[in-house]
Amino acid sequence: MIGENTRYRVIPYADRIGASYYKPRSTEEFRHNWLRNNQRWIRQQMSKGKEIVDIGPDVARRQTRGASEYYEMERQEILSREYPFYRWEPKP
Repeated sequence: MIGENTRYRVIPYADRIGASYYKPRSTEEFRHNWLRNNQRWIRQQMSKGKEIVDIGPDVARRQTRGASEYYEMERQEILSREYPFYRWEPKP
């Protein structure tokens, strides 16, 4: 599962449908690797042929903080490969 605003949108929805999502290491020490590790994770999901459900951007968040570089990277990886098991399922 991908989408913007992991804590308030992605995790609750993923838990409801039994989906997995990227879980970064929580320590600040590893923060500089989060984007690279997230990219590795999304590529692994595609290599395994996993269905990827995209709940879309968080419009309210984008108005104040802009787009998430993590979400944008995930979408770019998926769309650039024309991944066949990608499902767009926008949620508010």
